[in-house]
Amino acid sequence: MKSIPNIKVPRVFMKYTSRKVLITEWVEGEKLSESREGDLLLLVNTALNCYLIQLLESGFLHADPHPGNLLRTTDGCLCVLDFGLMTEVTDDLAKISEDYVFVLPPYFALILKAFSVLEGIGLEADPDYAIVNGCYPYLSKRLITDDSLRTRAALKYFLYGESDRLDVKRVEDILNGFENFKKLTMVPTTADDPGKPLPPVDPAAKEVLLLLFAPNGSFLQDLLLTELVRAVDALSREALAELWAFFASQALFPLPAELSAPKSWLIPLPSLFFGSRRIASLSQDDEYSLDTVKRLWVLAEPQFRHTTFVSGISELVQGVIPMMPDLFPGIVMTAQRFILMLLQRQALRLADDLDGKNSVAVWERDPTAFARHVRLFPLPMPQRDRNLKDS
Repeated sequence: MKSIPNIKVPRVFMKYTSRKVLITEWVEGEKLSESREGDLLLLVNTALNCYLIQLLESGFLHADPHPGNLLRTTDGCLCVLDFGLMTEVTDDLAKISEDYVFVLPPYFALILKAFSVLEGIGLEADPDYAIVNGCYPYLSKRLITDDSLRTRAALKYFLYGESDRLDVKRVEDILNGFENFKKLTMVPTTADDPGKPLPPVDPAAKEVLLLLFAPNGSFLQDLLLTELVRAVDALSREALAELWAFFASQALFPLPAELSAPKSWLIPLPSLFFGSRRIASLSQDDEYSLDTVKRLWVLAEPQFRHTTFVSGISELVQGVIPMMPDLFPGIVMTAQRFILMLLQRQALRLADDLDGKNSVAVWERDPTAFARHVRLFPLPMPQRDRNLKDS
């Protein structure tokens, strides 16, 4: 439970503990089920996500979940009591299932009990409480940070559905879920006790950064690079189209309508030397990519207007600097992959403009294939970063 700082586990006095008696420190607080504080639902969701982490990550579960073992401490943390009974998640279920039609392992029953207890506390505080919404922050974090094949498929389906185009609303949903997970792991502070200053880059954010800039690549990195290349390609073509339209409007003699129309332009060099009449234009995919960029900007723009944005960026940079020895090789490799993917896509688009075929469809089937098969060259880490890492 160390990954969730606002959960307290009482210290065990091993000197006085035996097989039948567990002696721990005394913790001041009230039963979570009897609390009327405003942060009750927040602590219920913290407990839900804590049990999900135990089930899906550590595989070692607190096996006695009942209201008497969940306290709200005087400083607003969640205290889980009585670790005298624990259970472990094993792979025995798959073996047992070969002999029996359906089997529920003991830990599954305990998880159901824990969720039932927490849902009851949540419903007591809010009749509209939904346990699914309480689990969503951890699920969002898991979808983003787990690079396993099954989670890759789940993340892709969540963000794209049955389409091959990014759903901006779902991007917003998963980012909000991840942000809520970070809030659940924050240590509460008060005016009397401000507590320790929170790190600008929390453990969950560090996990995402290391995955995003993994030197050998990751699924999250592939998704981001694909959408970034699509957007840059579409934006560059739109800019060229608008530039062409401007010069066409300034021509000394009238041009055919198809040559002066916005977002459509004659390919200059092939036309000049080979007499090509091919017209290049923004495709439907380009229009979709541009619309995606605009919608993402609408989503992010309020953050730039926030009064604490500048100070937040400054703190973020200060938090990332100590990570640079680990991030730098991945940043270099990721930048090289982006350049290769963009050059390949634009070369295929130029070929399509010239011959009218749809060569870019090959790129769309597996956008990162070309970059994966090209040998990349990692740059040496700056001297200052190496010294930082050695220290």
